[in-house]
Amino acid sequence: MNRTSRGYCLILFANLLFFMNFSQLMLLPKFVVFLGCTEVEIGYVMGAFSLSVLVFLPVVGFFSARIKKKTLFVMGAGVMCMATPLYIFVHDAGWGIYSLRIIQGVGFSSAFGISAAMVYDLIDPKSRVRALGIMVAFNISTHAMGPALGEYMIEHYGFDAYFISAGLFGLGATLVALFLPDTPKGQGSRISSFAHAIPVIFGAIVLGLVFGFIVIFLPPYLVRLGTDNSSPFFISFVCGSLAVWSLLSGGVSRMGDRLAWVAAALMFALLPLNVTCLGTPGYLVIISLAFGIGYGYMYPRLNMAVIDVIGPDKTGFANTLFVWSFNLGMLGASIGLGALCPHLGCPGTFRVTGIMALALLPLGLMIKKRGSLSFKV
Repeated sequence: MNRTSRGYCLILFANLLFFMNFSQLMLLPKFVVFLGCTEVEIGYVMGAFSLSVLVFLPVVGFFSARIKKKTLFVMGAGVMCMATPLYIFVHDAGWGIYSLRIIQGVGFSSAFGISAAMVYDLIDPKSRVRALGIMVAFNISTHAMGPALGEYMIEHYGFDAYFISAGLFGLGATLVALFLPDTPKGQGSRISSFAHAIPVIFGAIVLGLVFGFIVIFLPPYLVRLGTDNSSPFFISFVCGSLAVWSLLSGGVSRMGDRLAWVAAALMFALLPLNVTCLGTPGYLVIISLAFGIGYGYMYPRLNMAVIDVIGPDKTGFANTLFVWSFNLGMLGASIGLGALCPHLGCPGTFRVTGIMALALLPLGLMIKKRGSLSFKV
């Protein structure tokens, strides 16, 4: 195994462990419900994380051109890890849980904000698309493993053991990150035309908005439908995302990028538009699979599009811009759409989210014919 392959594998493994810590906390809304809180309070608690990410990501982008990306990842994984077990001492939706969410937002920004940039810097241009797609697939796989393990820990051992297990994965990520390769620092040159990035930034915001609302509010909504275990959704979602980069990759290539994007956007919107049917287990699995296929196709393409448009000499800044935009959508989902639930009801708010997902369709017309990740502007 050459140095590049070894370095890439270390990035994959560190990200996998980091996201196992992060993905277990996708079940935090269940803990907030356990504390006796409402949907609006769930949105505020989860939104504190997204707000922290939005505030701190520009700082990460600034420092990514001045210090090693490896150092940022180690710091981020360590902060995420140390904060996780402290939820044991939280007994209400007061300052304690908000403080921990804010601290973890800082850790998430430092680690995830530069992980794709490390892949971009390490891998040659011809292999970047596939390399990032594989990393995204690895990260998404934790969205099945993390919540499934979390559900098991909560059911059999309680919330304390659940938080400790999540923290141990963060500790593993921190230790592995010590051996990550040193990738080049970014450059401080100006962006030639920020306007060129606006369409893909808009796409990243919408993607985060829809994804955020589904993963935050679907588990408690399923509880109200009589389905206490939300792991079938997460497992099906992950299987769909993985299929894009394995079973379906050849078919997607033959379909063409524009048609594939339109199909992915429609599948992504299908779940929120048909949320009232999710009480049927079989339908939940099928529609969650489609949701995963749509997300798994669009996320890495938008990520690489932002880096391509901003410039390969500013990978750290470009990737933090993409993650910032995605988390702006997450914040809008947790606070903005969460606040709509009492007025429109959960089904009505899900449908509004589905209509927003359809706003991703026009981006398919902007993909260049040569099939790259860049978009015409």
